[in-house]
Amino acid sequence: MTTATPGSPSLLLVDNDQPTVDVFTRAIAALGIHVVSVLDGRQALAASHRTVFNLVLLDLRLPDLHGLDLVLQMRAEGFKTPFIVVSASATAQTGFEAAKLGAWAILEKPVRLDQLVRTVDSAVASTALDRLLVADPRTPCDRLCNFMVSLITSEHDLKTDGPWARHVGVSLSALRDCCKRLEVGVENARNFGRALRAIYHSGEHWTPETVLDIDDRRTLRRFEERSGIDRPLNAGRGDIDTPTVAEFFEQQTWLPRDNPMVLALQQRLMSPAVFQPATSAP
Repeated sequence: MTTATPGSPSLLLVDNDQPTVDVFTRAIAALGIHVVSVLDGRQALAASHRTVFNLVLLDLRLPDLHGLDLVLQMRAEGFKTPFIVVSASATAQTGFEAAKLGAWAILEKPVRLDQLVRTVDSAVASTALDRLLVADPRTPCDRLCNFMVSLITSEHDLKTDGPWARHVGVSLSALRDCCKRLEVGVENARNFGRALRAIYHSGEHWTPETVLDIDDRRTLRRFEERSGIDRPLNAGRGDIDTPTVAEFFEQQTWLPRDNPMVLALQQRLMSPAVFQPATSAP
C-alpha cells in the first residue's frame, strides 16, 4: 500500500467525530487515496464545488442535516459522485432510501477497519474506471471496450445479454453485432467482463458470492475455472486472495488473449494513470 500522490483518486469524508475522521483518514490514505475531511453538510457541499471526488464517505447524523439530505442536495446540484454510508444510526428504512439513491455500500459503526478499507478500495477502483470510456468510439473495438468498462463498473451483476445491452444503451442486436465483428461470442464476452467486475468488487480476499449472481456451487466453480481462478475444494469464503487484473488476463479462457479487444482493454485497465485496487498492487 502507498500514500497518496499527485493525481491520486480523492475521497470526501463527512463526519463530525474527529477521532473517527483521524482513524478513517489514516486507513484510507494508506491505499493511495487523497482524503478531504469535513464536519458537516454545508462544508461538504462547498468542498464538492472545489474538487471532483471519486467517492463520498459519510455519516447520516451530521450537525446541520441528515446525510441522505446531503446526497439529495448534491444530486440536485449535478454531483453524481458515488457514496458509502458509515453510520451507527442507520435503520432499515434509511438503508432502503440510501440504496434507492445508489449507495455503493452501507456500513454500520463501529465498522472493522479491514472491512472499511476493502469497501473503499473496491469502490474507488471501480468508479475510477469511468475515465477509460472513449467519448466518441469510432471502431467496434472501441465500442466493445466501452461496453466492457460499463459492465465492470455496473452496480449489479449483469448475468444475461439483455440487461447488459440496456445498461450500455444499445439494442441487443447491436451488442451481438459488435461482438461478432470482433469474432467473440457475446456470452463469453459478458462472462469475461463479469469476472473482471468480481475482481474489482471482491477486495483483498476472493468473495465472488457477494458480487456474482450465481447460486449453484458447481456453476460458480466452472465460472472460476474459466476465469483462471483455482480455488481448492475445501476452501471457504475469503480463503484465497483475489487475483490481480494482470493475472486474470494471463489465465482466463473466456476470450482469446490475442483478440484486439482483449489487448485494448488490457492496455486500458493496466495503464499507470488508472487507479488499481490494493489487490492488484505488485
